[in-house]
Amino acid sequence: MDSEGSLFETTEMAANFLASTTLLLDSWRLCSFVNSPASGGSPTAVDQIGSVGLMAFSGLHELDPGPDPWLNGLVPLQGTAENGVGLGLFPDVDCHGEDDAQEPVMVHAGLLQLFLGLYGNPTFQSQVRFPPLPC
Repeated sequence: MDSEGSLFETTEMAANFLASTTLLLDSWRLCSFVNSPASGGSPTAVDQIGSVGLMAFSGLHELDPGPDPWLNGLVPLQGTAENGVGLGLFPDVDCHGEDDAQEPVMVHAGLLQLFLGLYGNPTFQSQVRFPPLPC
């Protein structure tokens, strides 16, 4: 029962934090833009507000896992170039050592593959710059 209470408290703290920032409003604005005619049909939109980078995907994307059911699950965001960590895309994850007691960051496998596919696009590369962050 303690773990359920702890999970609830953690979730409530995260929700309160998000509600106290403009992150949800800014994310909604960017998602609305990418789905509007004003985006020019672009499948993505990016914006940087202070030190926070936002990326919105058009609602027209459809994740089809095909015969690979693991694309519907969560995967750890650590350790290999296949999930972007070796590319330096997620510097906070890169900063954790292998013997770190923290649990790995988990992400939706299909959305991660969608992002990495877009990230590899030269047009996307020319429009977005991710400054390196020190560990």
